[in-house]
Amino acid sequence: MDQGRQSEQDSYDVVRSRLQERGYLQHGIERFLLKEMVSAASPLRAVVRTALKAALLGAPLLGGILAVATVAVNRPMLGAADGLIIWAWLALMAGPVLFVLDLAAAGILALLAGRRGAMSGDGFRGGLLVGLPLLGYLVLLWWFGTPGLGLAADILFAAAALAVAAAVGWCARFVSIAGVIGRTGEVPARGRAGFAALTMVLLPLAAVLFLLPRAGGMQEGMPPAGFQVQDSPHTLVFIGVDGLDSNLVQALAGRGAVDRLLAAMEGGSVFPTSREPGKQPPEIWTTLLTGTPPQVHRVTAVDEESLPGVATPIRKGTAPLPLAAALGFLLPSRTMPATGVHRSVRTLWEIAGLKQPTAAVGWWASWPAQDNPAGGYVVTDRALPKLLSNAPGDRDTAPASLYKRLGDDHAVETPDREAGFQRWFGDLAAGAEVSRILRESHLIDHFALKTLGTLLEDPGVRSGYAYLPGLDILRTRLLGRTESAGIAGILETEQALQRYVAWLDHEIGSGQRPRGDEYFVLVADPGRSATGQEEGFVLVNGPGVTAGCVGPVLDPVQVAPLVLGLLGFPRSEELAPFPDTTCLKGADAGSVPAIRSYGRRSTPTSGVVSDFDPELMERLRSLGYVQ
Repeated sequence: MDQGRQSEQDSYDVVRSRLQERGYLQHGIERFLLKEMVSAASPLRAVVRTALKAALLGAPLLGGILAVATVAVNRPMLGAADGLIIWAWLALMAGPVLFVLDLAAAGILALLAGRRGAMSGDGFRGGLLVGLPLLGYLVLLWWFGTPGLGLAADILFAAAALAVAAAVGWCARFVSIAGVIGRTGEVPARGRAGFAALTMVLLPLAAVLFLLPRAGGMQEGMPPAGFQVQDSPHTLVFIGVDGLDSNLVQALAGRGAVDRLLAAMEGGSVFPTSREPGKQPPEIWTTLLTGTPPQVHRVTAVDEESLPGVATPIRKGTAPLPLAAALGFLLPSRTMPATGVHRSVRTLWEIAGLKQPTAAVGWWASWPAQDNPAGGYVVTDRALPKLLSNAPGDRDTAPASLYKRLGDDHAVETPDREAGFQRWFGDLAAGAEVSRILRESHLIDHFALKTLGTLLEDPGVRSGYAYLPGLDILRTRLLGRTESAGIAGILETEQALQRYVAWLDHEIGSGQRPRGDEYFVLVADPGRSATGQEEGFVLVNGPGVTAGCVGPVLDPVQVAPLVLGLLGFPRSEELAPFPDTTCLKGADAGSVPAIRSYGRRSTPTSGVVSDFDPELMERLRSLGYVQ
């Protein structure tokens, strides 16, 4: 036994001598990384320990630059203290990733060396195998996650990413050398290619960041360009119906459930809309209302995640991959409802509110409510759940005094709302569960329509916007139970959906003010149950709109410019142009010259977390938005 140990020690003395002869073990980091190769350990164990040490050195570097990217894309809500906590979490998650990368590179080089022997460039090749993908990931992360921060920010990040990738690759080269030694017993020549050479090889990849097209600047709180609104007596009502599509309208056309809608289509213009399936409602409707894609408006999900020690939620889709995985599966993160704190782009009611009073009810990511410069009203998506819970108001409406008024009205209207529900749905042969789902959907949409109607009684309000998610909630929840409910469940679902659409058709049709100076815009989206075969649509009624006209298919980003054109507002150069269609030629819309920008809304830096968040999350789960 002693003789075997002495023989093993002699072999590692030889390795040490060869490493020194080849120019290794000259610096502290090299001696730290390659110490296992000159100690009595098995080759595999030596490589694993070397990889662990390399990951230990690289994890803080990689975690630091990932934290920078996370803070940058979630600015200005995350501060320096938050950044330090995020750095610690990301370093913790980056370590295992680097360990696997280092081992993989060492394994590849060991296999090659086993076939053709050790070569002087083996360590350098191992460093590239780790540094190249790491740098590529960092470049793409910055490009996709942080558009428009400016050239200076891009240069600083590219330089930091290059330095981190080179440093991590430099550490990885010693893991690969350890792998080659363990596989062949030979020590590859050191060669002249060191840290500087590795940096120069990686430099072209870092430069790719400046060749990729980037989105425009996203300065927070940027004022709009000066503009004038076309003098017009027209007002506008905008209704968003989630869960309604052309297939459903056609299926119910012969059953008397959509008579008012069909009449409105005959008297106005209809534009089909295209959208990708699988998108969550906050993303779809924020795109429709801002005229910007998700990577610009930043609202992509119904919930957000908050790290332990960081109160501010981290917007979904912006966290680097290690952190995103940790948030979803590993870390004790806190799930919070999506808010508007990350959305710096203005919505239709906020753009119109720059010049004239508006009213908005129930839209995603509208909390915390902000006053419009020209006045008006905002009732956020959190107002109704809080009223139902008798919770105190917390930036749920603008002005804040509106919350008490809504609470008083809600208490008074409860008997009438219940009587109306019984008139429409009381005779349905539906089970208790279906009746409960119907009642919840009816409550949400009734509140939105009733509230908007009340706010539009203010003669100063020039445009009103209401979001009706009830049909989407109903479809999603009912269709989810039909598989287990059998034929009876299918019949219940069909009957409930038909009656609910008929109620919406009656309420929306009855709610249109019979005035010739008003535009009525109905935007229908297939909702969460969409499979790609359904098609939404935009219905426009009002002065100068061609009756019975079917316009071109609209992309979601074209809806906002269309509405702004009807209001007599100029199009922003940051938005799509007004749709080129004969259906609206008589409306004299879209003729105002474009302006540079409608600016950016201010983003709060504090108070972005509410005590009501846990209760609201439970409500979102009960409505089927969160699993």
